Amino acid sequence: MRVFLDCPGYLCDQDYLREQIPFVDYVRDRQVADVQVLVTTQGTGGGRAYTLEFIGRGDFEGVDNTLEYGVSQTATEDEERERLARVLKGGLVRYVSQRPQFEHLRFAYEAPEGEATAEERQARDDPWDYWIFEVGLEGQLDGEQRSSSSSVEGELSANRTTQQWKLDFELDGKYSSERFEVNDSTTVTDIQRSYDLDALAVRSLGSHWSAGGRGEVSSSTFFNRDLLVRLAPAVEYNVFRYEEANRRQLRLLYDVGANYFNYRDTTIFNQTDETRFDQSLSVRLDLEQPWGSVSTLLKGSHYFFDFGKNRLQLFSFIDVQLFKGFSLNVSGNVALVQDQLYLSGEDLSDEEILLERQQLGTDYEYRLEIGFSYTFGSIYNNVVNPRFTG
Repeated sequence: MRVFLDCPGYLCDQDYLREQIPFVDYVRDRQVADVQVLVTTQGTGGGRAYTLEFIGRGDFEGVDNTLEYGVSQTATEDEERERLARVLKGGLVRYVSQRPQFEHLRFAYEAPEGEATAEERQARDDPWDYWIFEVGLEGQLDGEQRSSSSSVEGELSANRTTQQWKLDFELDGKYSSERFEVNDSTTVTDIQRSYDLDALAVRSLGSHWSAGGRGEVSSSTFFNRDLLVRLAPAVEYNVFRYEEANRRQLRLLYDVGANYFNYRDTTIFNQTDETRFDQSLSVRLDLEQPWGSVSTLLKGSHYFFDFGKNRLQLFSFIDVQLFKGFSLNVSGNVALVQDQLYLSGEDLSDEEILLERQQLGTDYEYRLEIGFSYTFGSIYNNVVNPRFTG
């Protein structure tokens, strides 16, 4: 039986899966597969939720199935891939049962020690009440004779996710320093500091609607801000049901916000601090289909005091198989920018511009990446041989 595993490398260790599930033939094109397995994930309050969709082809046309499971935020990569292998193996049994290999399969159940009954599991209380906390600290140091850099970054987060409420709180800060020795008498040093406190609260209002708001307190030398305080209530409508989010979403999000800015340097508009109100509307489409994936976001925003202070941005990622063996991927973003209230009125030196110490004024931003791959030859992809890898 030929299986096409439709799963990106960062989710699936395909060598490991081929070793653990040797009773099928793995092919590299969905067009020649008997079964296509589409693997997708979504973040949850305590980890990730996996969805495996088994799509029958050829003799199995119309024989489809979906399996879902969750992994803890504390799970190791080995635990994640072992769980994926077990679920994948279980989902394939339905198809293998109609092939000769089924006679050679064996099944076993290993009950964990002290396993609770269904009633005990139902009555068990969560002492953390769905709250998940994470603390992180990271440092970096590198250099050579005439240059060096160092940075330290910390993060603290707390979140709680239920069917009715989604609460996220995150505090992070970063300090970075770079030193360049231009010549014996000139040394250039750049120091950047930032911190950001974000809060999100969302209330479910059914299968299509949500309401909530965001809050932010931040500071950034790059954006010329000693202090930013923002509060923004919001409402969202999903054309599709939220329960279908692992396959398709079309979400419209509207928010209106109040912003207080306190600047490090006087801005080009001769402001040292100001309070401004804004609004934004975004439309986001996400598709995960057997033929590929699409993610597109279109967002527009403006300040109320001057509609000319606005921004329109488009982001898109497309990864599709156009025909047998040929895949096309395109990603990019473009933005029309007229809302940079924070730009410093101070003249920047050549060194400050080259080191990107502060955001420069611009009317637009863009990025484009495009690529394709065409694979041909043997349709099989079963053998694992790690010699000389990397």
